[in-house]
Amino acid sequence: MSSDTIAGTIHFKANGTPYSAYGNWSIDPGFSEKESLMNGAGKRDGVKESFRAPSFTGDMRLPRGVSLSDIANIRGATLTIEVGSGTRHVLAGANAAGQFAYETEEGKVACKFDGDKYTEVVG
Repeated sequence: MSSDTIAGTIHFKANGTPYSAYGNWSIDPGFSEKESLMNGAGKRDGVKESFRAPSFTGDMRLPRGVSLSDIANIRGATLTIEVGSGTRHVLAGANAAGQFAYETEEGKVACKFDGDKYTEVVG
């Protein structure tokens, strides 16, 4: 493994149940988005700031004995993504969000979780 590798693992528990996640996960820290506002004279007249919840999006395997509804009803979970560089990304107060698509061939579920707080711990 190269020292430049950033790939890693994701693991999380929800309501005491561990889940097996794999593949590529997207991390959105939920930083605010700023947009300059211009007036009729073409001069900057302020800034508009939009906010969104931090989120993790990716795939997980549906373990034996766990239903799609179990995953879709996850509330208040803590999700942790650890990458090869040693950095940990933590999403606290995570709730299942959006639609959950189940692919039977690989037994994976595409999912998204929105949270209350994102924390990055640089390793």
